[in-house]
Amino acid sequence: SWITILECISATGKVLRPLVIFKGKTVQQQHFPEKLDFLEDWEFTCSEKGWTNNHIALIWLKTVFIPSTKPENPKEPRLLILDGHGSHMTEDFLFECYNNNIFVLFLPAHASHVLQPLDVAVFGPLKRAYRKFLSDLASVADSSHIGKITFLYTYDKARKEAITKLNALAGWKATGLWPVNLAKVLINPMVTQPPKTPAPVVTAISPAKGKNSRLLMTPRSSVQLRRALQAVPGVISEDPAVRLLFRKIGSQLDSHNFEIERQRREITIMQLEKEEYLPKKRKKVIYNGNAEFAKVPAILKAREQMRKVLQPQRTSYRIKKLKLEDLCTQFHLNIH
Repeated sequence: SWITILECISATGKVLRPLVIFKGKTVQQQHFPEKLDFLEDWEFTCSEKGWTNNHIALIWLKTVFIPSTKPENPKEPRLLILDGHGSHMTEDFLFECYNNNIFVLFLPAHASHVLQPLDVAVFGPLKRAYRKFLSDLASVADSSHIGKITFLYTYDKARKEAITKLNALAGWKATGLWPVNLAKVLINPMVTQPPKTPAPVVTAISPAKGKNSRLLMTPRSSVQLRRALQAVPGVISEDPAVRLLFRKIGSQLDSHNFEIERQRREITIMQLEKEEYLPKKRKKVIYNGNAEFAKVPAILKAREQMRKVLQPQRTSYRIKKLKLEDLCTQFHLNIH
């Protein structure tokens, strides 16, 4: 089933909340895991093909971009950089931008690989992180089925690792959009000559830590233990027995880490498989028509309504209270 996710970042490194577009007519509560805390700030909607369209783009502009990027000074203009998708060029979309003092800049066709900050420095790490977490789950599971619950869980982990302020700033800088640097694009190998291999992905690099900082960390693996010992002169003895002792300690740390990680992945897999394959009743998520997008409170409300309907005691009591005439009327209506 096709799923589209709209992501947006600013030149200050701010990451806007994502919009998930499911394929279908309505958002269904059974598409979501039992625990929804990690989806609290997400938006959800659906379309016939699972793609964005003119209506979704306009509502995203009104409910996500405009309120999330509101400047302190109402007279201060904003700049929205977009690709040339048709949903960004409708009269309603452009008028809404004009009405809110938003300047729109469309990227040249076939240039997102050098001008789109998300494409240059964010989506690459995001895809790698998603594949890594998905591979971690697959390594301890026999099933290759990936449902919506597994997707949301895995994408959230990858998103937290890749769509960061550092990577967002790196993307803007690498494209030369901010700080403005025309040379960034003009000397880009993918512009000056036909690319033979994919362009290297720019990723943010954390500041290097000094040797002294290693002494303040509790070693959690053989590598960290070895580095900590190297940072203290004279600790590693020439005595083979002492070196053997440290190697055994490091080996035991690695063994414990491996076992903990294996058990953690197995638990995650079992939880996801339980939620994926557990029979669930379909229940449409009803949400405020003015809001347009479904959020976690609406999903929880739909789930609670379904649980009340399926509760045996309540259902049995309700049937017992019905009169014979009520049952006949219901039977008559169901026949027609």
